[in-house]
Amino acid sequence: MVTTLKMYCNHHEEAADHGEKDLNTMTCMFWMVHYFCNNARITILARLAEKGVDPDKQPAESWDKAVWAREKWQEISGGRPFLIKGIQRVDDAEKAADLGFERIVVSNHAGRQVDGAIASLDALEMIAERVGDRLVVTFDSGVRRAADIVKTLALGAKFVAIGRLWIWGLSIMGEHGVSHVLKVLLADLDILIIVAGLNRVEDIDKDLLMSFPAGFGYRKGKL
Repeated sequence: MVTTLKMYCNHHEEAADHGEKDLNTMTCMFWMVHYFCNNARITILARLAEKGVDPDKQPAESWDKAVWAREKWQEISGGRPFLIKGIQRVDDAEKAADLGFERIVVSNHAGRQVDGAIASLDALEMIAERVGDRLVVTFDSGVRRAADIVKTLALGAKFVAIGRLWIWGLSIMGEHGVSHVLKVLLADLDILIIVAGLNRVEDIDKDLLMSFPAGFGYRKGKL
C-alpha cells in the first residue's frame, strides 16, 4: 500500500529531489525516518507549549479529560452519542456510569496494544451485569462471524462492532465489498437464530451458552 502525506520538507536538498510537498512514503522511507525521529516530536512539543500543556506534568489521558472531550463532542455534534472505547475492568465501567457517560465499548483493541490483556469476551459479562442497566454496553474485538455476535449479545452487549470484516471487503471490492460482507454476516446471523429456535435478536440470552461439555460433570473450581 502506498500512502501519500502532505508535509512540508524543511531541507532544501530533499525538497529539490521530491519537487513537491506530497511525499510518497514508499519511495522516501529514509526521509520519513529522519522526520519522525526529529521534526515530528519537536513539532508536537511546540504545539503543546503553545496551548500551555506540559506533557511531563499533565497525563495524556484522565477521566477529567474524558468528560471534557464528551462535552466538546456534544457541542460540535449536536448531542450525538459519545463512546469510551477500551473498557476492560468493572471499576472503570462503574466510573464511566458515575460520571454520566451513556455508552462504553468493551474492547482490548483486538489485542494489538497489550498482547497480555484479557480477552474482551471474558470481561464483557461482569461489566454488563454491573452497569448494563445504567449505560449502553457495546462490544468490540475479534468478531468474525455470526456466532461471535450471538455470544456477545447473550453476555449482555447491546451493540456489536466489527472492524476487519468490512475492511477486507473494502480492500477487495470497494463499497460493494463492504455491502457484500454485511449481507453475508446478517444472513449467517438469521440462520443461526433460526436453528437456535429463536424468533428475533431480542430473544438471545445466556441460556443459549454453555461454557463446558455437559457430560464432563463440571463443578465450580474443578474440571
